[in-house]
Amino acid sequence: MGAYRIVGLVCRDGAAVTYVGSTKEGRRVAVRTVADERAVTPDLRSRLDHRIILVRGISATCLVPVIDADPTAERPWYATPLVSGATLQDHVSAHGPLGADQVRVLALGLAEAIDAAHTAGWTFASLTTSDIVLAPAGPALLDPALTRLLGGHATAARDDTPENAPPSTDVAEPPDTAADVHAWATVVTFAATGRPPGPEDGATGGGLAPQLAEVVTHALHDDPRERPDAETLFRQVAQPLNDPAQAGAADTFVPRAVERYWSAPEGSATTAWTPLHTEKSQPRLRPKVAVAGVLVLVAGLATVYAAGGLTLGSGDVTDHETNARLIEEAGCDDCTTPVHVVPGLEHQGEDARLVLTNATTDQGEFGAEEQVAVYLIRNRDDEILAHNMSGEPTGMTISPELEFDDLWSIDDSGNFYLLTGGPGDDETQRVAWLNQDDPRSVENFSAHGVQTAWQESLEATDLDGDQTFEVAADAGVRTFPPEPTNVRFYYKYHREDHMFLPWKCTDSQGATVAEEDLYPMSEEPCSDYGQQEEVPWDY
Repeated sequence: MGAYRIVGLVCRDGAAVTYVGSTKEGRRVAVRTVADERAVTPDLRSRLDHRIILVRGISATCLVPVIDADPTAERPWYATPLVSGATLQDHVSAHGPLGADQVRVLALGLAEAIDAAHTAGWTFASLTTSDIVLAPAGPALLDPALTRLLGGHATAARDDTPENAPPSTDVAEPPDTAADVHAWATVVTFAATGRPPGPEDGATGGGLAPQLAEVVTHALHDDPRERPDAETLFRQVAQPLNDPAQAGAADTFVPRAVERYWSAPEGSATTAWTPLHTEKSQPRLRPKVAVAGVLVLVAGLATVYAAGGLTLGSGDVTDHETNARLIEEAGCDDCTTPVHVVPGLEHQGEDARLVLTNATTDQGEFGAEEQVAVYLIRNRDDEILAHNMSGEPTGMTISPELEFDDLWSIDDSGNFYLLTGGPGDDETQRVAWLNQDDPRSVENFSAHGVQTAWQESLEATDLDGDQTFEVAADAGVRTFPPEPTNVRFYYKYHREDHMFLPWKCTDSQGATVAEEDLYPMSEEPCSDYGQQEEVPWDY
């Protein structure tokens, strides 16, 4: 999505979904977008663009910035730093109120952000306890209006009861500035007491420090005209923390106060997200271990910015018992457990999943009786869209000795790779593929491929930056039985020939391999293993 590789799912809420993206340097970001492009309207794009401009126009210590965005994309999106921590609502509900110093820093950071927004001429429009993340580096405020424009909430289920909600929640017509001040007082009271403000708090704030309690009392006044404006609010909150011994410019006061007084609340969880296996570590030249298997490429499982075919999305995983029952009812009577699920997929705009397991079939033409069974299932109605159980058994199975999550990954072009077990005593492996433009080619799953050997987990990576993986294969697979060597070949999928062809090789013994460590197929050591044939790669 834009410059970001989608590697995980934070949450799906309402009409929006929040992903974990990765930059080329490996930095994690949160990418928020609509769940369904059919919900996008010109008005939504315009309002999103306008709000992003507002948020990016101010700077406040605790306000989570918008670092990138594309309101004109098919699915409009924006990106922020990935903030780790529980929301204020979730943490206080589970562990009770914050400490005195934590409350003071929270009150200061929110007051600074509100003052910056009001100075720029806009409001936060219904700030709640679910808009604040208790991060290790300090409280982090997610702009509630921006989050709500795409639907739902960006971090967790929110508590929008009337006693927790600020006076107005209308994004199209933002409330006046006094509503932000009232919301600030509500949030601070909740942080300090574990409950919304009530009559019992009185002038002492019911658990708030005396100086802060007085500010909160004024900010909660029923008459908006009696509440302090944002500038006064910030000045009043800052005054008790403004230690003359702490030298520094005024614009560094809040960062210094956060650094001095903030500590992440004990028990505050990190932000949970589900990996989508769109990235994989660099290939490792492992000690040779006799593990038989197959590498299977399913072309067509793409990241959310890819068009057509299968794409990574936000589909939820159905429980394994349900999946086992579905494929059994579809005729996979001899499918074995465990059943494995590749989650978070979309097929033609609808949530879907892949379900894989081992199956015993009638003996095929070449004597095989087992194979990997793969089913493409739509989440909405559990309809099986395609499977591979109608053809000849391939003999290739998922190894029960290996962790399934170590066996598969998806590259930036949306190709899905799976390492499985293989038949016989020759300890070979194989790469098979399915066409990404035709999900019906699931029927040919693992029927074709290129051999490799001795891999304990998936060894495929993008060495030339073209957003597709090069698949590693040991030179020894060209001998029968295969014999370990120090030379490793890398294969690329060639679309014109509809098959994998040798690309380059290496004799590097390092833990990682870079493209500069690779030799053309016409040169040694590649040519030493009978690889002198012409290949269609441009060196």
